[in-house]
Amino acid sequence: MGAAVSIQEPFDQLSIEDGLAERRLWSSTLQLLITDARCYWRGKRWYGSAELELEQAFDDVCRCGPMLRHCCGFLDLEPDWLSEQFIKLCERDMA
Repeated sequence: MGAAVSIQEPFDQLSIEDGLAERRLWSSTLQLLITDARCYWRGKRWYGSAELELEQAFDDVCRCGPMLRHCCGFLDLEPDWLSEQFIKLCERDMA
């Protein structure tokens, strides 16, 4: 048999920048979720997404659903607060 090979996990070399990249990813994901929800509220299409997807995003954000909670969990944000602010934004759009 040959010499033992040391396999280093890629996660052993994570840096602060890698954490920032993950945070940016989840921030972008949350931004898209909220954009989809607003587009549904306004009756607009967004990048060819299906109306069902927009409706699901709207329901999830308004009801503080699992998608919103998941994104907020990675960003240390309060999903209940974000949901409330989104509803207020929609109410202002009506005025």
